[in-house]
Amino acid sequence: MTSRDDLRIGDAEREEMMGALREHFAQGRITHEELEERLGLTLTARTGRELARVAEDLPDPRPVAPRHEPFRPARAYDRPHWHGHRARGRRHGPPVAPVLFLLGLVMFVGGFGPLPFIFLAWLIFATVGMARHRHHRAHRM
Repeated sequence: MTSRDDLRIGDAEREEMMGALREHFAQGRITHEELEERLGLTLTARTGRELARVAEDLPDPRPVAPRHEPFRPARAYDRPHWHGHRARGRRHGPPVAPVLFLLGLVMFVGGFGPLPFIFLAWLIFATVGMARHRHHRAHRM
């Protein structure tokens, strides 16, 4: 009976080994000359045993996968104290205060009274509020 190491390999196994060798080179385990030599041996390897000899003195380049915790739904006391799903102090959307400041400055210099400014400020707040409402509503679905 033939051992698994004596079975012939294909291009997929060679490609995997070449990727691993490149990773070892990137991590500084082998020099450029060693990389070239081992890549040549990989390309000429015909069996699993020959391919294994190419990297027998190297560790597995892939890190051990971290263990995943089982899914547990979040409880109210697990979450940070946020208002809605926004963190305190962080706003989404256009900056309203600078726009209102510039609008007020233009209206003051232009000689308009306070009534048009108040109306336009209300209009801007209402538009931004509706946009935020739509944004949050779309993300809840």
